[in-house]
Amino acid sequence: MIKAFIVGSSYFIDTESAKLIASVKGADKETFFCDELNKSELYSFVNSVNLFGDPKIALIRNAQHFAKKTKNADKPEKADKLDEFVKSLSSCTETHIIIAADKDGIKNPADVIKGTDFKLIKEEPVKGYPDEVRRIYQSQVKQIFKEKGVNISPEAALQIFEQTGGDMTMAKSEAEKFAIYMGSDKNISADELMAFSCGEKEESIYKLVDAFSEKETKEALCLYSSIPKTDDSLFPLFSALSKRITNIYFSYIDESLINEAYDFAKRKIIDYRRRHCWRRDEAAAMIGKAAELDLDIKTGRKLPENAINELIILSAKENACD
Repeated sequence: MIKAFIVGSSYFIDTESAKLIASVKGADKETFFCDELNKSELYSFVNSVNLFGDPKIALIRNAQHFAKKTKNADKPEKADKLDEFVKSLSSCTETHIIIAADKDGIKNPADVIKGTDFKLIKEEPVKGYPDEVRRIYQSQVKQIFKEKGVNISPEAALQIFEQTGGDMTMAKSEAEKFAIYMGSDKNISADELMAFSCGEKEESIYKLVDAFSEKETKEALCLYSSIPKTDDSLFPLFSALSKRITNIYFSYIDESLINEAYDFAKRKIIDYRRRHCWRRDEAAAMIGKAAELDLDIKTGRKLPENAINELIILSAKENACD
């Protein structure tokens, strides 16, 4: 059984946990977050046997925020200790368990897992002279983009490193954006797309998808008006909107069906459902409309620009989001 305690940056946690998860074929994975943890649900998952006999993985994020407060009229609120929580999971034999914590939130990670069978996977700081450190991160950025099918020059990698402040999670997000903008057109060079790289600020296309998800229709239309109406922007945007509403619908059925690579995106989608931004029947109806518009685009009955505009406007109807 995998018992791992990962401490590091978000990118390090994503990378190392992905390796561990990939090593367990056909596993049923569930993600829990310590800043909003329901311990009953967690213990029920880790201690139960999968009905189909498949292995299970519990990925527990944000361990640096772990605290269960118990209220008592005669005593002040008490917070459970993280090391006690880890020990309570150490003897679990039904589920692989990966616990992750931000590097700045855990002072002595070795003490947390002391006396347990958890293995510590800790991100070590990059050492060396400033130029050496920059070259190491520059190489990491280039590799991140390569994994997304985008080749960028060393100069572009350095520019992205500087724009993101050395945050590899943000660099990974930028790589995803580049891949979306490039689409299937392999004639566009990544260097030509540097104008789309925004570092710490979000691209309009991502803000638009979030506004659409929140049913903030006026904001979505305003953002849409600022986006260049070209095939390179419209087709990825229509795809992103369709994917988002499909994932919101899937969140009602089974959260494991949500097709997103990053936990923060999954959490957003689950939050939209919890706040009833979209009722289940609304999301289902919108999926049908998106499929209809997709057919209209592909058969030439409707321009992509008009199809997206129609999809955004439809999100304003029966607004259930407070």
